[in-house]
Amino acid sequence: MLTATIYKINVDSIEIDYALMNDRRGAIYVFDVLYRTDRSGSRIKDHSLAYVMLENDGGVVIGKFLAEIPRGLKVESPEIPYLVKVAPGATVHRRIRIPLPAETYDPYSDQAKALSVAQIQRARLRIGLIDSLAFAADEAVIDLASGVGQGLFTCDYGLGLRYQEIREITI
Repeated sequence: MLTATIYKINVDSIEIDYALMNDRRGAIYVFDVLYRTDRSGSRIKDHSLAYVMLENDGGVVIGKFLAEIPRGLKVESPEIPYLVKVAPGATVHRRIRIPLPAETYDPYSDQAKALSVAQIQRARLRIGLIDSLAFAADEAVIDLASGVGQGLFTCDYGLGLRYQEIREITI
């Protein structure tokens, strides 16, 4: 179950707290840590970073999930947020920080667009997860992420898209 509240609105940011409870029999892996890539190619992890994407119907999606590469776009390597493992019955609590003035942040677009409150018809929080019991033991879906800190995992892009489940809530 996903819950969310707007924690704080400052002059320079909006902060959103959310919690995702694992009500499954097995562990889940939650897309949790996004990153920015610097000029040298190093990944700078940011636990409060989230995608901010415009939808065609005037809505905005704010979240952490495995985004699909847009049809027709070729990328050297897909952006795969790091995952955390959440045991059955446990809850992951996080805070997202959206700098103001707000801009879109899409892993497959280098064109950030300014967002005004007037143009936003609806805002939804979207969190992606992968259920550890959904895939066969011999499928290499999840792997421990190396060199990025303890407790972070990565997934195969294609299998991650296949097994990803989305939780959404209007905020």
